[in-house]
Amino acid sequence: MEFITFKVICIFLFLMLMTSIEVLGYGVRLVGAKLALVASAFAIYNIMSLIARFSNMFQQPFTASLVDSAAKNGGLELLIKQFRFLLLGSTMGVLLGGLLVPFFMKVFSKALIPLSKDGSFLNMFKLINSTNLKRMKNYFVLINKNNLEGVNFRNIPIKLFVINTIVSAVFTVGVMSALYATLLIPDYDKAAMSSSNIITGVATILLTLLIDPKLSFLTDKVVQDNHNYWELKNFTFMILISRFLGTLVAQIILVPGAYYIAWFAKFIS
Repeated sequence: MEFITFKVICIFLFLMLMTSIEVLGYGVRLVGAKLALVASAFAIYNIMSLIARFSNMFQQPFTASLVDSAAKNGGLELLIKQFRFLLLGSTMGVLLGGLLVPFFMKVFSKALIPLSKDGSFLNMFKLINSTNLKRMKNYFVLINKNNLEGVNFRNIPIKLFVINTIVSAVFTVGVMSALYATLLIPDYDKAAMSSSNIITGVATILLTLLIDPKLSFLTDKVVQDNHNYWELKNFTFMILISRFLGTLVAQIILVPGAYYIAWFAKFIS
């Protein structure tokens, strides 16, 4: 396990944390719909989603340092192992976030009320104190069969499920494939590296265009008729499952994606 260094572990934990935050953001939407506090929930969701999606670019310089080490030592196989381990961090992040969704839904239900009264995030953060942190222990629960009640996987929109899986995979692996491509074509490394921003940007736009409008539509339906809550819940679980599968697909397309980026970098140069 020589490829697991302290730096790799730090990046792994960072990716796991950021992916968990992204997943937990969908729990906010469920709470907002249930409490009819859609606007307040959407504000928190946007912040969590922005942090998670920005982190994909933020980790780039740290991951790039692994490429520099591989370039000096000629350790391409070592780099691939490190990248696959980091992708596993994203997979673990989805699992961790999914397990904690019921717990954080209870926490968010308490946080949304003060936010809806004055629209101040500062006042909401004031709730974070030793007393409330102790109370959080009473809310702790992991996902279980009761949380899956009403979820019917037969009603999952297959086309959107597949698209979200593919886009999630590209979003997850885009930076790493681009970094690996710089070693394949050192003469065009700048073009290859620049393409990672394009890939991440396009994937982010697609995630926003495909998922957010549907979520907003279902959330509005819940506010108008609470019976539609199960439809929103069903769609949310579809997102989580496709996000998880996307991190696994990312493992498959890591190297092929790097070769495609290398070809594209040569093509535009």
